[in-house]
Amino acid sequence: MRRRTNRIALLAALSLGAGALAVSPPALAQPRPVFDPTRLHATLGDHLLVALPGEAVLTWGHLDPLPVDIEDANAEAEIPQEDFVRARLRVQPSLTLTGATWRPFALYQVAGDVDVLHHLVAVGSGRGSLGEDPAGRSDTGFAGDAYLQQLYALAAGPNLAIKVGLMRSQWGLGLLANDGSDPEPSDPATTGSPFGYAVRADRVVRAQVAVFPTAASAPGAEPPLTLAVAFDGVIDDDTARWADGDRTYQALAAVRGRYGAFSGGFYGVHRWERHHQGGETVVTVLDATARGRLVDTPDLRVWLEGEGATILGSSSLAQSATDPGAFDVKSSGGAVRFGIGAGVFEGLLEVGVASGDDNPFDDKIRAFSFDREYQVGLLMFRELLRTSTAVTALNLADPTWQGTPPRGYDHVATGGAIRGASYVNPRVTFRPTRELALYAGFLYATSDGSYVDPFRSSLVGGAPVGPNGAIEQDGLGVEVDVGARYATRVGQVELIARAELGWLDPGGVFDRAAGQEVDDVVGFWLHMGARW
Repeated sequence: MRRRTNRIALLAALSLGAGALAVSPPALAQPRPVFDPTRLHATLGDHLLVALPGEAVLTWGHLDPLPVDIEDANAEAEIPQEDFVRARLRVQPSLTLTGATWRPFALYQVAGDVDVLHHLVAVGSGRGSLGEDPAGRSDTGFAGDAYLQQLYALAAGPNLAIKVGLMRSQWGLGLLANDGSDPEPSDPATTGSPFGYAVRADRVVRAQVAVFPTAASAPGAEPPLTLAVAFDGVIDDDTARWADGDRTYQALAAVRGRYGAFSGGFYGVHRWERHHQGGETVVTVLDATARGRLVDTPDLRVWLEGEGATILGSSSLAQSATDPGAFDVKSSGGAVRFGIGAGVFEGLLEVGVASGDDNPFDDKIRAFSFDREYQVGLLMFRELLRTSTAVTALNLADPTWQGTPPRGYDHVATGGAIRGASYVNPRVTFRPTRELALYAGFLYATSDGSYVDPFRSSLVGGAPVGPNGAIEQDGLGVEVDVGARYATRVGQVELIARAELGWLDPGGVFDRAAGQEVDDVVGFWLHMGARW
């Protein structure tokens, strides 16, 4: 009996660290505990917990041909259809030591997160030449890598937390900083898109201090007020990769608060980036996020949440043919979600806006990009626009048109991020049982102003031209997605199956030069996995 009591006391004490992790700037929208008690773990004595959770996921996908032209005369008029298999084995070990009387900290933890297998087999992809696609399937054989996601040390108490090491970065809805977590459509607390799967995570080496002037009211609860500062060296995110030679550093400050049914936060980031190709980017990012539970009863849940950001600064990565100086950076974007849940049904309306730049040839950068892992739909942004912008980068590098590609041309490829676009994305979810979730979504999007393909527009003197030659078009298309997820437990292991289907009617942006509409695109994904 005493052994069981000690175990329960240890698990309760571990929840003291939840507030510390919830404010890791960029911070999470919801508190996240230092460990998940449903995953594989063991207690050793009264103060030590060893956890070894993991997951294995196998994905098969099929994608119709994509109507995107490669300028090379030897290339086909579209990216052919492909079938691919993706395999991932991830382990997340941690060692946690806790004692309620160890002041100023009550909890010490060392944790890691590593993909020990991350491979892909693609058949008939035709993407071998798309080397500038940062999230693409660029080989017809095995592709991908095994890499360390996190390895950090944490010391946390009721009023202070210190965290140092390699970690994934997340703030608010994940608009700018996104830890690349896979969607959880069966979890009623999840408000993000249930579709798709994560490819990358924003990773930084961070030293962080968080202060909680008033301790949380209960174990595991978010503190009423959090103040935090941090300094980062960026390992991998949307615009910088340490392995490529980019050297990027960030200074961050964040404040987050909670009052009753409302919570929110604000953080500022000053970022210095020296690109491996040459040139520098110095920007300041201001970001605010908030969430409110408008109605929260057993029969009805109504909530509103959002995130907005602006980026100000300058960049000399890209070079203007008319102005040798740095580009002026001023862009903004945001997303708002309004949700209603009643019993097993849930409806959610998401609206997002990212400022565009309809003149890529001046000395101003106005295009705003969401993080590449911010999920909206299955096909429009994640497949068609991702591939289209990678082809644009390929065309810009074609020596037929110029001997040396312009510096920074590879940043034209979005990696699937929402850039310079506005969208409306209503979604519905039906959970008839604890194990089963059925969900569907509709997506309509337009570019912010007429869509401009930098390569094709340069051929006609700067007029707004789409990736296939359409002139002055802004419609990106209409998409319908449906999916189902089933999960069941067998002992300590959770078995998961998820199937998703997407249909996309591309908009006028993708029309041919003569006005001909391109074919619809259909994609199907089947995910099979286990989590322990």
